Amino acid sequence: MPAQWTNMQIMKCQSDEGTTTAVTKQADGKHLRYILGNGRCVNCNPDGTFKERLNYSFGFAESLSVGL
Repeated sequence: MPAQWTNMQIMKCQSDEGTTTAVTKQADGKHLRYILGNGRCVNCNPDGTFKERLNYSFGFAESLSVGL
């Protein structure tokens, strides 16, 4: 059975190139993951930036909390 992911937070971010994108923080009760608006998984860096698996990084710009 696939995991049931719940949106915990939606963050508005800016890429190194200056474009804006959304990153969604999701949880399934055991794990956290971060997803780009296009559905790709990204890693959260300790400094608050995110890194896509294809060496594309972008930083946090604004956070919008989402109710559960």
